[in-house]
Amino acid sequence: MMRKSPGRFFLLVFCTISFILLLLTIGIYLRGRGPHDQVRRQSKKGVWINKTNKGYQLMRNGQPFFIKGAAGYDKCHELAASGGNTLMCWDTARLQSALDSAAQTGVAIIAGIYLPPVSEEAFYADSFLVQQYLVSYQHFVERFRAHPALLAWSLGNELDFAFSVGTPPFYAVYRHFLEMLHRTDSSHPVCTTVINAGKKNILSLQWRFPELDFIGINTYDRLKGFRKDMQFLHTFWNGPYFISEWAPQGPWEAEFTSWGAPVEKNSSQKAVDYARYYREFMPLEDSCFLGSLAFFWGSRQEYTYTWFSIIDDNGYSTEIREALEDVWRDTSTVHQAPGLGDLRIDSFTHGDHNIFLDNGSWHTAYIEVHGHSEPGVRYSWQITREDWTTWGQTWQGFRPPLPEKNLITDTTAASIRFQAPLPEGPYRLYVSVYNAGGYCATANAPVYVIGKPVSR
Repeated sequence: MMRKSPGRFFLLVFCTISFILLLLTIGIYLRGRGPHDQVRRQSKKGVWINKTNKGYQLMRNGQPFFIKGAAGYDKCHELAASGGNTLMCWDTARLQSALDSAAQTGVAIIAGIYLPPVSEEAFYADSFLVQQYLVSYQHFVERFRAHPALLAWSLGNELDFAFSVGTPPFYAVYRHFLEMLHRTDSSHPVCTTVINAGKKNILSLQWRFPELDFIGINTYDRLKGFRKDMQFLHTFWNGPYFISEWAPQGPWEAEFTSWGAPVEKNSSQKAVDYARYYREFMPLEDSCFLGSLAFFWGSRQEYTYTWFSIIDDNGYSTEIREALEDVWRDTSTVHQAPGLGDLRIDSFTHGDHNIFLDNGSWHTAYIEVHGHSEPGVRYSWQITREDWTTWGQTWQGFRPPLPEKNLITDTTAASIRFQAPLPEGPYRLYVSVYNAGGYCATANAPVYVIGKPVSR
């Protein structure tokens, strides 16, 4: 039998110990690099992050401020009425109206400064174009830095901060923008947002940009394991952070049909999930945690027009809004939105993911509604076509697909008869239920239409 030589064994032990010591050294070095604390201001104006013996605390006008809100662009009155205090806008296109509306309601705005994806190398290599962007954004910051509703600036959204030894042009450009923001507006902190609590991104930020005041983390179903992720990262980094986007489940994390369509829960199921994820998985006990923003405050087309829409296009609020109000206010209320059960197509329920229909065939559909006998309840059904080649890109333009025409006998009935479309392919049957109290509920089911063989 072969035996390992003593020299090889001691070499292995030496290498292991050296590697551990190297990690500890890197961890100590990175923990000491920031994020840099902003100077404590003696005045009671502006926004800053205060470091205490216990951790970090966001301060606004001299008072502690814990972020509770959502990502979006408008509906600040509804947000404040629900107990939210912060709205995050990703870019500058609608910032003026968002700030003005927020100022009327006491809501604070995190203003996004857009930067192209790191993959657009031509932009970051073009010093003239970069300088034009920098000057334009500086004028923009000068314009809004004194607005009373401004909470912070967010430089870039979900950029890829690759961990590299060299200095790619992106890093030099990012530093110029970061320095410009701090120089132009010393009264508001600057953050950036990354996807999940990825080790690569957060360690790169700690190493490259300790001047960032805090960071935002966009996370969805991964929120369930967020505490475990942060336990590791706090070994190297102990700066302040917030969850800049969260929802119980993104379409890319859902169950799928055999043809690749994501299966969406109805609004009642999602409301339960929002409340559970916040109460069970949000790191509220972490002394570095500054708060969180739900996704999305308003109506948004992303995979479907209902997946992330907390308030629909007509201003009706889903039960998700009521669930968020409960967790923000730490209450438990009887919800006013219609409660939904199963969506049925013939003998199939929403739980049957693979529903195939012959083209031109007739079918029935029904949605179970709790308390459906209350006055003022009305229904709206429609069928839209989907394209599996663009799933993951269907938020481009933020416009939902147009409904198919003349397929449903009565789109306002509680139970409908509908005809399957003639062209083969993937479709989705939607239903929205409205009540007189200003609330709605939504459900949908993906179906696949199969073309009948042509007789000869």
